[in-house]
Amino acid sequence: MNQKLKILHLEDLRTDAELVGRELKKSGLSCDIVVVDNEKDFTRELIEFSPDVILSDHSLPTFSSLGALKVLNEKGIGIPFILITSTTSEEIAVNVMKAGAWDYILKDRMQRLPSAIEHVMDKYNAHQAKTKAEYDLANAHQQLLFHIENSPLGFVEWDNLFNLKQWSPRTGEIFGWTAQEYQDLQKQGYNAVYEPDHPLAVQKAAELTSGVVIRNHFVNRANTKSGKVIWCEWFNSIYKNSDGKVMTIMSLVSDVTEKKLAEEKLKANEKRFRSLIENITDGIVVSDADSKILYQSPSVERILGYSQEKESNQSLKGYVHPDYLQSYSELFQSVLKNAGQPHPFEFPFLHKKGKYVWLEGIITNLIHDESVKGIVANYRDVTQRKMLNDVLKEYNDRHEIVSRATNDAIWDWDIEHDYEVWNHGTETIFGYSEREVDSSHNWWKEKLHPMDYERVNSEIKETFHRQAANWVSQYRYRCANG
Repeated sequence: MNQKLKILHLEDLRTDAELVGRELKKSGLSCDIVVVDNEKDFTRELIEFSPDVILSDHSLPTFSSLGALKVLNEKGIGIPFILITSTTSEEIAVNVMKAGAWDYILKDRMQRLPSAIEHVMDKYNAHQAKTKAEYDLANAHQQLLFHIENSPLGFVEWDNLFNLKQWSPRTGEIFGWTAQEYQDLQKQGYNAVYEPDHPLAVQKAAELTSGVVIRNHFVNRANTKSGKVIWCEWFNSIYKNSDGKVMTIMSLVSDVTEKKLAEEKLKANEKRFRSLIENITDGIVVSDADSKILYQSPSVERILGYSQEKESNQSLKGYVHPDYLQSYSELFQSVLKNAGQPHPFEFPFLHKKGKYVWLEGIITNLIHDESVKGIVANYRDVTQRKMLNDVLKEYNDRHEIVSRATNDAIWDWDIEHDYEVWNHGTETIFGYSEREVDSSHNWWKEKLHPMDYERVNSEIKETFHRQAANWVSQYRYRCANG
């Protein structure tokens, strides 16, 4: 048992109290013990000491174990209570157990006390955990009911044949019926699904009742009590028992009539959003399946130098660097085969001035989309970033070559992130293998000779303070062999 227990011991004989203390100490049980011998002190320590477990003699001059249990019951304190008695009367033990004791120990068998305490504490902790879990579950249930009752979505529970079991007030507001009214209609064979949408509703219901899917989502039209037809969006899920049988189906439903009407109106309008495209800084180009340019945004002039209209009907392939034509063609074929799937790309394209600039972007086949009917590429100029990356790579390559060409130990210290990188000279000179080298600066500091430690660290701090470009020093350093 890891927790340190607080034990309240009700005992009037000092020798018996000391016996209990020695037995618990011998067992290694971690605990604090407070000994009392009367009701007043016992009641006070219940509050001030707040014990985890109570040990009690049966009979004291002015108090008893039964009296102590009565106090606990009156105060609603349910902590473990163990009777410690010298009597062998089973009747007394039974009476005390009935009154609320968790266990009893005979004083001539005191060696059983530590295990008895651990047993009742395990039992008590398990009981507390169960009680908390039941409380949390009940509380969660109440919260769920509250959210269901106040959710803007309607909640519906069906049996495994899609007969209505219950629905929330919000569902009643959506369809106009009370749950009882709709249950009565179902018994008469009524179904609120709008007739043209019956096949879809039947298909989605079959997926759930068969257990093929555990959840699905669809939109359909439905009749209401007032005779109005509305659009409904359904989010459905199933609950299965331990045998895998579908027991109940739960649905969340919302009235999306206004949304559907707005979508239909939107579909009737211009869908290319030309004004938006023409005002973004990134470039956009739309081509056909043969890579011929159908449209490009005005930003093409800023990025590649070409006018927006002049390059239309030209093939994109004609602008790709010859060394990358094969890769571009393979990418374009993949785009054609995977409609709707975005494909990242990064290629050098010919600028009007004759140079090549690196373009990074996403290309997507939207030929199937009636509002686009083309292959759309969004791109930006990343030439400067590519140049910086090339310079950085060249620098790193040179650093690696220099590092391997010398037998000296070279280390690179990232001060901001406290990260160090050592070359192979660390093993050659000091004997530390790559696996033994730690990347933190403390690894290096710990191996400085004690007599050089303060001086070297002061020199480094002074170098930083002066913002000097170099630091040169001599010091002793501990090798791997000590």
